[in-house]
Amino acid sequence: MSRYVTEFVGTFFLVLTIGLVVLDGTPMAPIAIGSVLMAMVYMGGHISGAHYNPAVSVAILIRGKMKARELAPYVTAQISGAILASLAVMLIVGDTFAPAPAPEAGLVVVLLCEALFTFALSLVILNVATDDATAGNRADDIGVTVADIAKNPRRRPAPTEARLDQIPAHDGNGACFRPPRQSNGEHTFALYH
Repeated sequence: MSRYVTEFVGTFFLVLTIGLVVLDGTPMAPIAIGSVLMAMVYMGGHISGAHYNPAVSVAILIRGKMKARELAPYVTAQISGAILASLAVMLIVGDTFAPAPAPEAGLVVVLLCEALFTFALSLVILNVATDDATAGNRADDIGVTVADIAKNPRRRPAPTEARLDQIPAHDGNGACFRPPRQSNGEHTFALYH
């Protein structure tokens, strides 16, 4: 049970941070998001593995480092944490966030970016957290990866902009390589992988 509570809490604080900094338009949002992820990985890595993401949980299951019967409770905890955090964001700032592709971004580009960056995130986590040969690696490797993926030196979103088009692969793709990050009080998982 403590593994699922850890997944809930870690996902909650990650999505809470994402919602607050995105809606505020904080230029250093990727650093804040990566730092909170790093802190949550340190907090929960030894308890649950600190997946905080259904895509990562599936990757860890495929690698054989997780039992199939644990997948549904992990995903349930992650989605529940994301939804509750999104509601908290709505109560705190009076607004919600919902990453979405830019109107000019084509479906193929969006899906390709989603697949590539989900793969990159999962690959880093698999090699940092589940490979015995990398036992000395630290949680800040994961946080730095997320911060690096999220940055866009060309443009920062306006405070009310709901798109997260900071992914460097394509300007305006609205990619969301963390499915729980897409949830809010109005709808959940517009693009789920």
